[in-house]
Amino acid sequence: MPCLRKITGAYRATPIREVEAEAAIPPISVYCDEKLRKFFERQKDTPARRVCQEQCLWIRKRRGSRRTKQKSPDIPTERANQAGMLKPEKQAWEAQWAKGVAKWYSVAAKSSILGKGRLKLHKGLSKAESAILIQSRTGRTSCVHFLNIRGVPGYESPVCTHCYTGAETVEHILLHCSAERARRQWRGGTTITELLDSPERAQQVAKWLIQSGRFEHFRLANQLQYE
Repeated sequence: MPCLRKITGAYRATPIREVEAEAAIPPISVYCDEKLRKFFERQKDTPARRVCQEQCLWIRKRRGSRRTKQKSPDIPTERANQAGMLKPEKQAWEAQWAKGVAKWYSVAAKSSILGKGRLKLHKGLSKAESAILIQSRTGRTSCVHFLNIRGVPGYESPVCTHCYTGAETVEHILLHCSAERARRQWRGGTTITELLDSPERAQQVAKWLIQSGRFEHFRLANQLQYE
């Protein structure tokens, strides 16, 4: 879903499963299975359903007498629903999410909150604040470390160019960079998860990152919103 990355402001390198989670939009397979499951539930024990069953049985008998039985396609059916294979959306999404493995540390990938619970992080945020929060939570930002990993020309080293004491990541900027010590508004010992996975701190952190001036593509947002 490339369009979902554009809507949320996520980088193209961001795994779609993390973008879906941040936007509280389930994977298309989970969404379709949920629609199918609800359809079967609505049709259960209705006159229309009984008519359909009778007609399907008649068609199967007619086809069976004319040709050899063909293998059914591997798609969800009513029998699969009755056997519990079609799980409710939240349960199916959580099961699929648990199987995923993050390639590197990402607050979004480590979070167990799925669905509308994540949208609380973005309540009251502007488009720019929401975008930088998603980029920070997924670990795909314009920080030197990420640009170095992606092989962007001019970023041969991942080291922070402000303090030269470590790789420049969002975590480094928020918690460790000595150049930002005077600007920090949180106590020592605070973790990156506490900052980026908390609805109470989301807007504060997003604003702080934009005002840091380290993210060139948010410079205009900084001027329009805060100056």
